[in-house]
Amino acid sequence: MGFGPVNLEPGTQNGEPLSVLKPETRHLRRVEIFGAFSVGKEIIMIPRLITLAGLMLLPALALGQPPDAGQLDKLYLKSGLADLVDQIPAGVQAGFAQAFNQDSKGSLSRQQRKIIHARIPMAYASDDMRPGIIAALAAKLTAADVEAVMDWLDSPLGRKCTALESAAATPEALAAMQAYAVELQQSPPPPEQVALLGELARAVKATENAVEVVMNTQLAIAVGMSAMLPAEQRKPLEVIRYQLEQFRPQVTAAMQDQTILAFLYTYRDLSEDEIQKYLKFARSDVGARYHAAAADGIQQALTAGSLKLGAMITEIIQATEKQSDI
Repeated sequence: MGFGPVNLEPGTQNGEPLSVLKPETRHLRRVEIFGAFSVGKEIIMIPRLITLAGLMLLPALALGQPPDAGQLDKLYLKSGLADLVDQIPAGVQAGFAQAFNQDSKGSLSRQQRKIIHARIPMAYASDDMRPGIIAALAAKLTAADVEAVMDWLDSPLGRKCTALESAAATPEALAAMQAYAVELQQSPPPPEQVALLGELARAVKATENAVEVVMNTQLAIAVGMSAMLPAEQRKPLEVIRYQLEQFRPQVTAAMQDQTILAFLYTYRDLSEDEIQKYLKFARSDVGARYHAAAADGIQQALTAGSLKLGAMITEIIQATEKQSDI
């Protein structure tokens, strides 16, 4: 599918963060930027009507035939996107638990935290997130693109990668991943393997997706808590967004190491040749468009879910405080 598991909780040993990367292997090469190519066509001595007709057809020819609903549904399921979306509530719940544990002021009561934890799956319901992701795929992919991605997913290696990603995205895999991190402390991975998986992670936008989960979790908390302040102290949504964005570099740095750990664990059964083939597809034109479209859809769905959760938090706090006043 192209998306590794989203691991939100850093590994720890004796209360200290774990890092599977040696200092000399932490530097990852810059993301390659591919420019767009355009082909100019000189039209000479062509009748005006034929020229106009050709110009009218150019947009359709350039864009290609759009994918139909059936193609997009198959892609959503076969790619593992559906499995990833199903696991998002658990990831957000883990992020909330971590945030609450770090809340020294005790801003929320135990009852409020319990209710919010239970409501998270409602805010990030897969049935609500799916349409936005499908729309993002439809906006950036042609029917031919979808067929090309499906051909990759139907290949033996494509099926193997999707199965590995789905297995690593479950809550049960989190404990195994942390145990794997401890093993890597004793036997660090070769720098070449770390570098190769770092390239794959960038190609499939894995870190970006993990960062969006964290950022949107914090957005939901901030929106919910701001709504409970006196009117004159409340901050507009755009101000909250801006303030949170100041922490994006730190979150990204933290998620990069976690992404490498997740990729080392997820693809531990792949050979170097298999990883290289996966990377080749991810870097291809159609692979890049597919991963960009999927990442955009996930980010939009996460934002919508976070705003919904923020409203839920406000309602929960108001309801529980009214009960306590009775």
